[in-house]
Amino acid sequence: MSFGDPHNPYGSQQGQPGYGYPPQAPQQAPQGVPPQGYGYPQQQPPQAYPGHPGDGYPGGFPGAPAQMPGLMKTARVLLFVIGGFQLLGALLIIVIGALVAGSENSDVTGMLGGGAAVVGVVLLLFALAPVVLGVRLGKGATPVRVLTAIYGGLGVLGSLANVATVIAGSSSHDGAGAAGPIMAALVGAAIGLTVSGIIFGSMVTGSATAWFNRPRHWTP
Repeated sequence: MSFGDPHNPYGSQQGQPGYGYPPQAPQQAPQGVPPQGYGYPQQQPPQAYPGHPGDGYPGGFPGAPAQMPGLMKTARVLLFVIGGFQLLGALLIIVIGALVAGSENSDVTGMLGGGAAVVGVVLLLFALAPVVLGVRLGKGATPVRVLTAIYGGLGVLGSLANVATVIAGSSSHDGAGAAGPIMAALVGAAIGLTVSGIIFGSMVTGSATAWFNRPRHWTP
């Protein structure tokens, strides 16, 4: 059987390696990697790590808190309650001041009503602070934590000042008739101290540090 002219470059060279080249062995896939080719599925590109719940971005970070700590949730509710009562009080003062200013009794009454309305507007602006802080606790960073801690600390100092004022005033009032108002004032001051203490304390715990230092893709 003839395989053609070996000097003919166009002749059939079946089964013969090229002249001067050693025969090549078929390429083997690396150990641990399945062979590729016909009949084998292609390898998929590496998948991104899933993000932790709530951030809306891929690439989760291990150890990051998935939700707001419980004490901070309580502080958030208290901020909304405080802001709601302050808003109602400010609106009531504005309405009363407007009614007094609109009366035709005297110029003094009109000035007092106008002053009350101005005070109500100022209180209305201050009442927005706890509401805004409560909203921002869910997504805010360190500045929100600092402002909330300052707000709670000022509330603690104000409540302590109220308690001291009530105690000092009780020593100058004798009799059973003064016991009721004094006790009511002490109870109110104690409630304010407790609420402000919870708000302040929720900002200085280790869980609050982890919450506000969690990875995020934007800052307020």
